[in-house]
Amino acid sequence: MPDAVAAQPRLRSSTLPAASEFKPLDTSGAFTLQAAVTVLDASKPEVVSRATSELLQFKETMKGVVDMRVVERLALDTRVK
Repeated sequence: MPDAVAAQPRLRSSTLPAASEFKPLDTSGAFTLQAAVTVLDASKPEVVSRATSELLQFKETMKGVVDMRVVERLALDTRVK
């Protein structure tokens, strides 16, 4: 049996700095809010329609507080391109 201890990843022993020491990557002060509904069976039009309706209702509820609009799906992809 191989040595199982050698295969385990090492944990860093250092601690994170205080939250007040973190600097934002985007200095504009803006935030990104992502609202989504998970559809388990996209082959059922009534389920997709209900999910879309829920998002539109949320958008209407947030009107005047948050500017919500649909963005390109790939714009939210966090993987390096």
